[in-house]
Amino acid sequence: MELQIPHRICNGIFNHTALREFHQGKLLLHLTIPFEEKPKTNLPGDNLRYYRQRKQMTTRQIAEKPDIVPATVMMYENGKHPTPYDVAVKLADILEIEASLLYDDFSHFLAVPYTEVLKSVRTALGLSQKAFAEQIEIVPG
Repeated sequence: MELQIPHRICNGIFNHTALREFHQGKLLLHLTIPFEEKPKTNLPGDNLRYYRQRKQMTTRQIAEKPDIVPATVMMYENGKHPTPYDVAVKLADILEIEASLLYDDFSHFLAVPYTEVLKSVRTALGLSQKAFAEQIEIVPG
């Protein structure tokens, strides 16, 4: 009777540590323990690439659901273009991760309910949206 030993092909995301036990030249035990290597930085693009690869998805596959171009996903991953808040939320949902892993600094601002705080400050000052925007030197809208 021939003993068949299952094997796995490493896809570059997982490293493997093996534990083997031999007795009289025969393999008695072979355990493979996978462990992950997380991104070295916590940048949104690095996290997007890491979790996309972890799910074994291509840029084309991940771009289909939020209806964006695969090249745009590559731009997000390479840090050449910030991921918009709504797209980050959709991508995080697809990857089944916390959306905050894909947020840039501005998206962190949007994720926290600052809009309600800004509205209460504006109304307390008795300013319209336009006047408030001019006062804090941002473009209205």
